[in-house]
Amino acid sequence: VNKFKADYNKKKKQLKLTWKKVSGAAGYELQYGTDKKYKKVSKVNISKSKTSYTLKKKKLKLGKKHYMRIRAYKTYKDESGKTQKVYGDWVKVNKKVKK
Repeated sequence: VNKFKADYNKKKKQLKLTWKKVSGAAGYELQYGTDKKYKKVSKVNISKSKTSYTLKKKKLKLGKKHYMRIRAYKTYKDESGKTQKVYGDWVKVNKKVKK
């Protein structure tokens, strides 16, 4: 994933995450939260057609720094016919959310 960024809208109290589309990706995995080590975070799978995701007020802790990371994944069928995922590297961004 390239050019991963977070823009905070103070008026709406929303955090809009955007990134550049990865060619050949089957989708994206996003993790976000206030835990710097990503142990207690929320996870979201996002379809390959999307290049943005909005965290609304109820998902944010106002006045805290938020840590977000995203990675693309591809899928393939293994020998038994099960769908497996291969993940790319994490790309991180941090943003302080104001009250």
